[in-house]
Amino acid sequence: SDHHLQLASIPLGTGTQLAPKYLYLFSPAARWMGPLRWRYNHAGAPAGLATDKAAIVAQITKSFEKWSSQCGITYVYEGETTVAPNATAPDGVSVVGWGTIDPGLGAWTYAWYQQNGNDRVIFDADVTLSAANVASLSDLDRLMTHEWGHAMGLDHSNTESSLMAGPPSTHYNALVTPQADDLRGCRCQYGLPAGASGAYACALPSKIDFGSAAVGSPSAAQAVTMTNSGNAPLSIQSSTVANPQFRHVAGCTPGTVVMPGQSCTMQVQVTPSTTG
Repeated sequence: SDHHLQLASIPLGTGTQLAPKYLYLFSPAARWMGPLRWRYNHAGAPAGLATDKAAIVAQITKSFEKWSSQCGITYVYEGETTVAPNATAPDGVSVVGWGTIDPGLGAWTYAWYQQNGNDRVIFDADVTLSAANVASLSDLDRLMTHEWGHAMGLDHSNTESSLMAGPPSTHYNALVTPQADDLRGCRCQYGLPAGASGAYACALPSKIDFGSAAVGSPSAAQAVTMTNSGNAPLSIQSSTVANPQFRHVAGCTPGTVVMPGQSCTMQVQVTPSTTG
């Protein structure tokens, strides 16, 4: 995989660099508490890009702004550094730079978090770009937009049509713009940017346990509550079920409008067609 989030073996706040400035990797979540502060290391940049350092920094920034324009995470670019991006130990300096990585990858992200009360706080995230596999600013844009998603705490999505798609549930793709699923993940972590309005749901369970049900007989209906975590009305336009063994029985039906902070509850049911 192109990313890793690890618990740091040092206490949060150790040293001047590790104060929680900024905090979700889903299940459980981790996020920055403030702006994601990052630096750039130009050492080892590929020949095709090495002569235009300013264009590289500008593109990395533009890739981040695809996220920050749509959800409430912010960044501070703190300039260049000679510190290399690493995957061995946190140093409190979040670096984007170049190196040699798995030949099948264009980039990878390594992030560290600490437990702060009930919160997982990300305080260091390094992105290593492949000097061998990044040949243009368009390559850089595609890779950094995805890797910034990891750096801010998003895991790979199990939705193939999302920018954050990736192993083990989905395949990498060539998308360069965060899609609806990506933005919902970011907004559920960081909320909306200042002045923006939108509706989104965060509290949906990843799975429902129907218990035991006889083949050909409907199970007891299970309740799923959906809350509008945004600041605009959420209008349900359609309801689809991919597997015919499952059925949306009632509640949260098309035409339902859920106001900000309000919820609707749906009933779902399974009728197993085979044992298993």
